[in-house]
Amino acid sequence: MLALVLMLFLLTIFALVSSNCDPMAPFPLVCESFLLTSLIALSNVIGTPVDISFETSLFIVSALAAFALSFFLGSAYSTTIAGKQYSNYMVILRLPKKKITFIYLIFCVFILYLGIQNAMSTALSVSINADYSNMMEYNRAASVHGTIESRNMALTLVSFFVQVSGYFYSYFLIQKIVIGEEKVGTSLLQSKLEMIVILVSLLVSALGSGRTFMLQYICFVFIVAYYLNIFKSKRTRLSLNRLFSVIKRMFVAFVIFFTVFQTLGLLTGKTGKSSWDEMLFGYSGAAIIALDRSLEVYKPDSRFFGEETFFGFYGLLNACGMSVPNDIHFLPFVSVGKGKSTNIYTALRTYYYDFGLVGVYIIECLIGFFAGIAYHLLRKWGGHPIYLMLYSFLIYGIAMQGIGECLIRFVLSISQLVYIIIFSLLVLLYGKRTLFTQYEHRSVR
Repeated sequence: MLALVLMLFLLTIFALVSSNCDPMAPFPLVCESFLLTSLIALSNVIGTPVDISFETSLFIVSALAAFALSFFLGSAYSTTIAGKQYSNYMVILRLPKKKITFIYLIFCVFILYLGIQNAMSTALSVSINADYSNMMEYNRAASVHGTIESRNMALTLVSFFVQVSGYFYSYFLIQKIVIGEEKVGTSLLQSKLEMIVILVSLLVSALGSGRTFMLQYICFVFIVAYYLNIFKSKRTRLSLNRLFSVIKRMFVAFVIFFTVFQTLGLLTGKTGKSSWDEMLFGYSGAAIIALDRSLEVYKPDSRFFGEETFFGFYGLLNACGMSVPNDIHFLPFVSVGKGKSTNIYTALRTYYYDFGLVGVYIIECLIGFFAGIAYHLLRKWGGHPIYLMLYSFLIYGIAMQGIGECLIRFVLSISQLVYIIIFSLLVLLYGKRTLFTQYEHRSVR
């Protein structure tokens, strides 16, 4: 385990240096993801016989090397096509007046009420002992065991709209902070109404049985705030002081996420009475050990092509009337020592089981290549809300690679497609003005 941590640390340093000291660039971020989970794993196995093989360490590092090589190729390709000169602009969003925002807030609260009643109805279908204090736990049980007979599609679609409006209002609030209140022209009361809309949208999201929505939202907020600040200050390279400042903010975001994650876990019955360190290890560091165990017992099976990796995409095809195998909802649990088990394996396990060793390198090369293109174009179009949202989804999937496969499995899904469509429509409707600025490609030290 120590050898893996050392190799990942050196690779992360190289990634930061080669990416303008930007810790949120795709290449450094994927290295940071695996380094963080490896450090958490190491801190939990010191003094125990639990360890991983050197072959697994080489497997992880070589997969990241494939990502890195294709990332640089993608960046070079996009530079050739789009040019080296960065062109900085920001689309300034303008929201409806206070009265309209207030009316919309009432609508959101009404949808939240309907969602709570629907969740309560589902919980009662599982147990007559269900009430408002434990309905999320029974909702989770209904989702896991597939006992939900039908869903209210109208309520689901409207809930999607409310959830996406939270992203939209969040972008607007961040924009006001970064650009300045006087350039956006909204009152304090308007800001308070917007914050309440965001809170209600998150509560609507929390009615689902999952918890990763919070990480995706935090990722979106962090990406928007981070890059709008960079664009405003016209930086193309971060100084060491700026780098450490960003890392501190990333740590704060990490703590906030796990606080909310633990709280939601108590409501849904997923976390139980696990302590903080047990929960942190179980949902992050254990993935490295689980990957090693899964590679040891791997046997080729007759699964449908990419059944785990393309789970979200196959769900979309099934929703369109096609019949595609789409049955792997949860991965099997494996022992990770100290009497603990997990079914979180990093993204590499999914790629390996679906496509074999060569397939892992191909997938990582493809992700790295397109990430390289996306990162370069970010510096040209990053001031546009739609692009920042798309980029945050990409970054979310890349940041999660050290824990599990989210980039392809969930980003290419019905819900994400609906998110993007609704968000784009809101931006096109309210993106009334565009603030253009130009800056030279230079370093700030």
